[in-house]
Amino acid sequence: MHYQSFNDRMLKKLNNLTWQYAGYVYHAEQVFSEVQGYETKEHHRQAPDVAYQTVKDGYVWGGEFGNLWVKFDYTVPAELAGKELFVLQNTELREGLLFVDGKPMGMYGTIVKEYDGLQHSILLTQSAEAGKTYHIDLECYAWHDEREVHPYAREENLPDEHYRHTFHNVYVATCNWEIKNFIRDLRIFLSMAQIHQNPFMKARAINVLEQVFANAVLHPTMVDYETVIAGVRRCNAIMGEVFTGNTCGDTYGKVGIVGHSHMDTAWLWPIAETMRKCARTFANALVLMDQYADYKFIQSSVLHTAWMEEHYPAIFEDIKKRQAEGRFEVNGGAWVECDCNITGGEYMVRQFLKGQKYLQEKFGITNDSFWLPDTFGYNAAIPQIMRGCGMKYFYTTKLSWNEHNKFPFETFRWVGIDGSEVITHFNITHCEPAPHLLMNHVSALQDKTSDESRLVAFGYGDGGGGPTDVMVEEATRVMQLNGMPKVEYQTISEFGQEMEKNVDKMPVYNGELYLELHRGTLTQRHQTKRNNRLCENALRNMELMAVMTGADYNAADYDKWTKELLENQFHDILPGTCIQCVHDRSEKIVGELIVTVDGETQRLAATVAEGDGALTLVNPLSFAREDVITIDDNGLYVADAKNQPYEDLFGRKKIAVSGVALDAFEAKSVALTGDVGDTASAFTYDGTNLETPYASVVFDENGYIASFIDKQSGRQLRREGAAPLGTFYMGEDIPEYWDNWDVEYDQKFKMAPQTNLIDRKVVSDGAVEWRGRSTYKIGNHSTIAVDTVFYADSPRVDFHAKVDWKDKHQLLKVSFDVDVLTTKAKHEIQFGHIDRPTTENDCVETARFEVCNLKWTDVSESRFGVALLNDCKYGISVRGSDMRLSLHRGGTHPDPAGDFGVHEMTYSLLPHCGDFCVQSVVCPAYELNVPVIVAPGALKAPLSAPVLVDADNVIVEAVKPAEDIENAYVVRLYEAERARTNAALTFPADVKRVVETNMLEEAVADVALNEGVAEVTFKPFEIKTFVCYR
Repeated sequence: MHYQSFNDRMLKKLNNLTWQYAGYVYHAEQVFSEVQGYETKEHHRQAPDVAYQTVKDGYVWGGEFGNLWVKFDYTVPAELAGKELFVLQNTELREGLLFVDGKPMGMYGTIVKEYDGLQHSILLTQSAEAGKTYHIDLECYAWHDEREVHPYAREENLPDEHYRHTFHNVYVATCNWEIKNFIRDLRIFLSMAQIHQNPFMKARAINVLEQVFANAVLHPTMVDYETVIAGVRRCNAIMGEVFTGNTCGDTYGKVGIVGHSHMDTAWLWPIAETMRKCARTFANALVLMDQYADYKFIQSSVLHTAWMEEHYPAIFEDIKKRQAEGRFEVNGGAWVECDCNITGGEYMVRQFLKGQKYLQEKFGITNDSFWLPDTFGYNAAIPQIMRGCGMKYFYTTKLSWNEHNKFPFETFRWVGIDGSEVITHFNITHCEPAPHLLMNHVSALQDKTSDESRLVAFGYGDGGGGPTDVMVEEATRVMQLNGMPKVEYQTISEFGQEMEKNVDKMPVYNGELYLELHRGTLTQRHQTKRNNRLCENALRNMELMAVMTGADYNAADYDKWTKELLENQFHDILPGTCIQCVHDRSEKIVGELIVTVDGETQRLAATVAEGDGALTLVNPLSFAREDVITIDDNGLYVADAKNQPYEDLFGRKKIAVSGVALDAFEAKSVALTGDVGDTASAFTYDGTNLETPYASVVFDENGYIASFIDKQSGRQLRREGAAPLGTFYMGEDIPEYWDNWDVEYDQKFKMAPQTNLIDRKVVSDGAVEWRGRSTYKIGNHSTIAVDTVFYADSPRVDFHAKVDWKDKHQLLKVSFDVDVLTTKAKHEIQFGHIDRPTTENDCVETARFEVCNLKWTDVSESRFGVALLNDCKYGISVRGSDMRLSLHRGGTHPDPAGDFGVHEMTYSLLPHCGDFCVQSVVCPAYELNVPVIVAPGALKAPLSAPVLVDADNVIVEAVKPAEDIENAYVVRLYEAERARTNAALTFPADVKRVVETNMLEEAVADVALNEGVAEVTFKPFEIKTFVCYR
């Protein structure tokens, strides 16, 4: 054809033809319009054993979270013997699972809608046996309020009628393969006609389509069936001549394909529904494997497999069978697809430890690939953690979402902060394996000299679904086309092994994989993030006490509690981007878990302490400390120490205790007395000026710090012309689209200082601390009260805040614009830190206007610096020397709660002489986050430290019972200053053997002990793990 516009019109007609022929594909052999049904809001995992009622065509069912269970028996008539039979439904369900004789056999629903009007079917049998009776159960889910995600969407609930549906029938059908194959082939050629990279292939496709157009009936309802099918047969013969096999090999590159369904553990649906989504999706994949011998499927998140074992054992057994064949890849390595910004370093290790241990136990495998397509950025410690947990291939898609800067590679060697490398590939998900799409994906590779392959994981996803038989048939046909890249099924492990052959040619990328999007997830849903930090620390203390006391404990409980936290570190739960019921559940579960774990810690302490009139203090950190210890005010004070009673912002009566020194991992008993002792103030305050042992401070009329002279250095902390230190900034926060996800660059133009001071007073002034309380009205409806706490024995200044949040679409920050000349800031990440620019010299730097820190951020010159510590905040922006910590934000979609409520947080300002070092910044940040354990009673006998380290830049991150070895414990340490270090590790006398292991606690080498001391060399930021045998 000579004119493109005429050609385009013909293609549109042919595309419409697929819809016109869809109604001819299935022929109903028996329709069940009267069945037995049962309605419930419970999430049953199999057909409930209850009384059913008769349900007929026209029956209205559902309501939000409603389910209709349908059952009937079908007996194969003689005339259908040997036929292939399918089950189809007209129930208006949103999602559903078909059971045949009690076994899950596949899913229905809008999430697996077929292309071009084809109705989704599930195979009942490939060869029907006359007289055989099948018992059919169908789970029909009505759905729930699936919120939109943009800021202008509705916040009110939809009426229950929105989730009402009408049952019509379920039917058993035969398939007209001639017409179905006609539709499938036609779709392939319509796709080939969109290929622009190979004009000859496109031209051949158009030539074939012209012949199809000439032979096919365009309006089949206007002629008899014989005429329609005759045209179909002519077209099938024409198109079939092209599927002769790809003789070009990988001349045009290569595409590895694998079936997949991205499955969010929770997002716009609750976890209870995700369990059913997994069952539906995996059942669908398994049925397709019965029909297509070369089909392969990957499923990530080990938790999802564990759900199948517990709730759907038939699916689990089939997964095991297909996994053993190399077709169902149980992958991921991690317990869930976790957030990689907020999750602490030790609990990223636990994600892999629990995931890999489960797969080793149940499947006899150790994954070599980390599959994480959808997380909102990837910290630079991941390569080392992966390698320590047996993985060397990393797959993601998320950086293709970058707002401003295109990432330069699709396949590369990713180098972490310690120098560890993993082969990384940006694969494709959420697609079909259509020819033009596969050609686009492989042609889009930016560096074809080092890589000619692209992995495409096809199928419906986010909430499950996966590939349909149409997609699998599409893949089969694409493999037979000349002029295409080589297309073949591969597991992601196989694809990784193939990539590795070209590792020397791959480009190298150092540092974090920063996502230029979704920066608001570092702050949204405050309590979820605070609970995570508190729970990680609570579990740390509990495990340490289990090791130090040697007391009996229930290992199954410890495993269960750890996995509960891991589940709630999923990449939509922890960032705060789920619907409200998911967040509420998470905060309840993790909040209760903190109480349970703290109770277990106290139980363990009670096994080694007894009596009244004393307290046992345990330092859970691997370095000596003498910071203020906080105890409950019961009218008794610590003898031979300074004590200062006070009431905090939440009305809790406390005593601040100073003068108690604790060595690394030391447990010490202190006597209690009724005498408070010396209460003389260490401070001088006249209403504006405050003199402390470490600083001279001037407050302005708004209660902010107008001047801060650090006495040790003599330096003014506030930069000249800058806002007072500790100024709150707040402003409207409206992203373009992703409400709970995004803080955008232009939001800074909305920020204004909050100067509406309601009240200011001194609430405590004594020998230990000075505590001034300021209360502000912020935004339109919210308030914040902050206790500014100066200490007599420390330069650290704490800001303990209570936020009563009542605003929507607002962002709250606190600013510390300090007089430090620097172009970079150090930010703590998992097992170390990274340097990020504080300038906007180019688009890449500018795009990183909001970044993640864990416990601290530091700006330093060579001989002086200032750190900003926190106990639960993650988002921070640093431009120049202005550190602005994000405290709260009020996105309302998909969670309309908007993070309303009363919230607690602490952040701290810490000046230090000299450049950054572990002692000046890292240790104080640990002290803020991991307070001394306080238990009643005096020690019955001394407790030994599980390990002592003589290098002050090496931190013990975890001491825990060993996973699989009785009477042994694990010590995990890391170098925290980016300095190669020789360290002496001293183990207690009852340790008979020490083995260095990987992070899965698998032996690497025995460690030589000389009178209990091991000499160990740490590379910069290296993590080391040791198993200690008692």
